[in-house]
Amino acid sequence: MEKFRLQDAGIPVYLYRVQYQGCQTAQSVNGLEAQDVSVTYSEDEMNAFRQSIIEQFTWGHRGAQPYIACFSDKIHAQNWACSTPWDHGGCGKDSWRLLTIDTSLIPETYVFRVNDLETRLGFKIPESASTHKRGAYLCLHLIPASAIKDSASPHKVQSGTQTAAISQGFFPVAYNSADVDERNNKQKSIAGVRDRIRPGLAKIRKQDPA
Repeated sequence: MEKFRLQDAGIPVYLYRVQYQGCQTAQSVNGLEAQDVSVTYSEDEMNAFRQSIIEQFTWGHRGAQPYIACFSDKIHAQNWACSTPWDHGGCGKDSWRLLTIDTSLIPETYVFRVNDLETRLGFKIPESASTHKRGAYLCLHLIPASAIKDSASPHKVQSGTQTAAISQGFFPVAYNSADVDERNNKQKSIAGVRDRIRPGLAKIRKQDPA
């Protein structure tokens, strides 16, 4: 595993984790802890290492894993958290938090980039989890509480993404892009009709004796 570990320069300044009720990563006053905090993989166990990563991204797999999954892209983490139907999965809709992790404070933690692992180990994570691959990182075993610099509630996250959508002119994943496209097309159609009939309306107004 050592040769796949990112060096300090390759690790983002901050990582973001959606911590939710029922996930395999436990959170306590000590920080974040994977289900398995002892397993490592030697050079002779690369097949097992590869399989463990595939299982990490296999929905419904409940075997103990040594990883804590994070995102490097805050907006992507926010959008995923806001668009996931938590209340349909047995969790309350407000049962998650968005954690901000200062990676300068986890010098002992092994950090892996999922894209690198796919390329170098020659595998693909399940298609159903492909959206999670964007900016995905795996931290091995533990993240101390001292490295968690923020724990944002759903309300705070949702307010932030809506504000960003308005100020930056884009819509987060949580919005239905098909509805947005339909609305824009309707507005263009209305504008086109208005432009076509405007000359005729002007002529009628000139002829109106009133």
